[in-house]
Amino acid sequence: MISDLKFLSLNVKGLNSPRKRRLLFRDLKRKSANIAFLQETRISTTAAFRLADPSYSRVFTSCAIPKRNGAAILLHNSCPLQIIDVYSDSVGRYVLARGTCLSKWYTLMSVYAPNGPDAGFWADLSSFLRLHAKGKIILGGDFNATLCSPLDQSGHPPHIGLTTSSSQDRQFHAFVRNHDLVDIWRVQHPTMKDFTFYSPVHSSYSRLDYFLISPDCIPLIVKSGIGSITWSDHADVLLHVRPLASGSSGQWLLDPLLLLKKGVRKAVGSALDSYFLLNDTPDVSIHTLWNAHKAVIRGVLLSQAAYHKRMKLQAIVTLQTDLRRLELRHKRVPTDDTLSQLNRVRADLNGLFLDDVGRSLLWSKRRYYERANKADTPLARMLRPRRHTVLFPLIRDKKGQVHRSPEDIRDAFTAYFTDIYDHSPTHKIGNRDLIDNIETYLRRQNLPTLDRVQSLLLGSPITEEEIGRALGLMKPLKAPGPDGFTYRYYKAFCPKLKPILCRLFNDAREGAPFPAESLLAAIVLLPKPGKDPENIDSYRPISLLNTDIKLLAKILALRLDPLLPFLVSPDQVGFIPGRKAYDNTRRAADLIWFAETYQKPSLFLSLDAEKAFDRAEWLFLFTLLKQLGFPPTFLRMISALYASPGAQILIPGADRIPFVIRNGTRQGCPLSPALFSLFLEPLLLAIKSDAGISGLTVGDLEFKLSAYADDVLLSLIDPSTSLPRVLDLLSDFSTLSGYKINVTKSEALPVALTAEAITTLSSSCPIRFTHSELVYLGVRLTSCSADLYSANYPRLFATLKAELKCWNKYAISWLGRLNCMKMTVLPRLLYMFQALPVPLVASEVIALQRSIDYFIWAGK
Repeated sequence: MISDLKFLSLNVKGLNSPRKRRLLFRDLKRKSANIAFLQETRISTTAAFRLADPSYSRVFTSCAIPKRNGAAILLHNSCPLQIIDVYSDSVGRYVLARGTCLSKWYTLMSVYAPNGPDAGFWADLSSFLRLHAKGKIILGGDFNATLCSPLDQSGHPPHIGLTTSSSQDRQFHAFVRNHDLVDIWRVQHPTMKDFTFYSPVHSSYSRLDYFLISPDCIPLIVKSGIGSITWSDHADVLLHVRPLASGSSGQWLLDPLLLLKKGVRKAVGSALDSYFLLNDTPDVSIHTLWNAHKAVIRGVLLSQAAYHKRMKLQAIVTLQTDLRRLELRHKRVPTDDTLSQLNRVRADLNGLFLDDVGRSLLWSKRRYYERANKADTPLARMLRPRRHTVLFPLIRDKKGQVHRSPEDIRDAFTAYFTDIYDHSPTHKIGNRDLIDNIETYLRRQNLPTLDRVQSLLLGSPITEEEIGRALGLMKPLKAPGPDGFTYRYYKAFCPKLKPILCRLFNDAREGAPFPAESLLAAIVLLPKPGKDPENIDSYRPISLLNTDIKLLAKILALRLDPLLPFLVSPDQVGFIPGRKAYDNTRRAADLIWFAETYQKPSLFLSLDAEKAFDRAEWLFLFTLLKQLGFPPTFLRMISALYASPGAQILIPGADRIPFVIRNGTRQGCPLSPALFSLFLEPLLLAIKSDAGISGLTVGDLEFKLSAYADDVLLSLIDPSTSLPRVLDLLSDFSTLSGYKINVTKSEALPVALTAEAITTLSSSCPIRFTHSELVYLGVRLTSCSADLYSANYPRLFATLKAELKCWNKYAISWLGRLNCMKMTVLPRLLYMFQALPVPLVASEVIALQRSIDYFIWAGK
């Protein structure tokens, strides 16, 4: 669906008040503004963060240290414009942002001009614009001047004839003429008199707020307009521009607050009762019944949302109509009686806005005021804000080709992940030779098997109690899949939905597959830290599955988790109940110390798996699960989740195109961690049992490997013999399972090896050798144990001090500051204390303690 790109410019007369900021953002959202130009924000440089809003995550400001002036540009998360450069002045008069869309450059600029003649300002603004403008120009702001006095000013009594231009007007006019800018509102309304500011002192109106554009923008302009003066003493000016990029068709998503509104739950509950009463008949399959119910309830929720929105806006629209009528009357004939009526309507409208804000504040009080200083999500998001929508200025595919438009970027990612999720077309159920090879390989590994009691518990029918327990563990506002239903819906109507879900899941237990639309997932791409965002492989795919599918996966995971310690060897600590990551880091540090102290020539090898979760072959996985003794009923439920899954890449500004998935355990599925731990176990057992691989021996114990999910660390002696054998085992496992090691990204740390041995190994193996340190599970392991402290703790202490200093700007209570320590600082310190058995430097610990005390007591 293609829609206009909506610009809004407004003098806000200061935004230090939380109430005014809330009014601003509600106004922007109500008017669907994609890009907002703000003037006179009066927010100092040190407080610019207050302009942040989850919906308008890209904020570019020009602030002064005193609370005066101020200009800002806000971009909505859905805006397809990619900002490349931002420039501003030092006194809060103007800010310029330029960027690209569809390979074309655009320059946006918000200006707050002085309210008196200032030739120096206009000269500086002209030089600034010439220096930084690129492409099409859209400039908006409060210029405190008029371009055409007879049309842009009115007085009491009305002026007769031409109005004399002021010095400020002439300077403004010269600026517009010199840069060949166009007053687009005047072009579209050549004879109309309308104004944006009323001066009670002079009893006169003026049009001081403008959108000025370069001539090449004129074909893009759909319409322009002037709003009403409401909570600010300036009217907003609006500009609708043809889309700079085609928008996505959008997808329905359950409003998290809709179910809290009066009458909604009753309406939905009644619709559920009626639907299941009429349609739950023997001739309707459970899958048809369930999927059709989503369409019916979606319609009910849409109608309820429209009703509440209509009732909410009805009073606002009525008052705005009266306000506009009185404004036009007062602009034509400014009388005291009209002004009095105008002020009354304006007060009523502001009261309605404030009432709306008040209801939001009640919800915010419960969510933020009651939870903001507790060890809970709101405080965590304040300290470590979650990522906003990822925007892709350009993407470079594996062939080096650059893609810039949203559609081309979507197609590039779709082709990239289609190749990953179908990388081995020969791995099919009908490939009997491959199945025989897999079974032979697995029989050699001496895998554990489930006993009869464990098998019965794992494969027993799903009960309503299990559904309720799993549902209780899920967060209500977790991002849903393509169907748009969140856990809040399932929790709100749990008694009505549990019996149907129980039948649906047990039907899958008997072998009935889910329809393809149920297994469709939306893939969100998260940038990998430290990676080039322009490379197509620098993103981690997170699958947003439909909530009912995730609920079944959660139930299966809860059944499987207690059995994992029995099925997975102690060397694997990732996602296994009762095992911790620091078990492996301590072991690794101790082994390095042992090899160094007793001069045992050793090689510590960190393996980097390429798209480990995404490359797991299902044929290998299901053959493995059978070998482990998983009951057929449990396997059928897992098979139902992997019967015909699909995915669609979410790219802002582009429609979604589904593609088929044929391998991989999806990141975002509650069952994936357990399945991957089982999937990797045969490789770990093969390495441990191979006589050609020699591990570091301490006493009677031999240590060959440690693993946290796909992060595998090998500790080898006699590396000239052991290393080639490890590579052979990895190759064998890769052929059967799809698991692939990125040899060039794997690292090896030699300890007590001669320079000649290192040279020989590095020349015969493409693995990169590092002589100082190796990063494993967030810890830097050094070849010299004496360097463990200096490689880890100073970095951690410096990071914590910087964060504590940054957090001081937030309004957090004393208890909240204590919870900050519990949530973010202490866990990292405790992990490092547990992971590395090294003594601390007292002076550095004392310095950190001072920073913590300063933060807790807010500098007092």
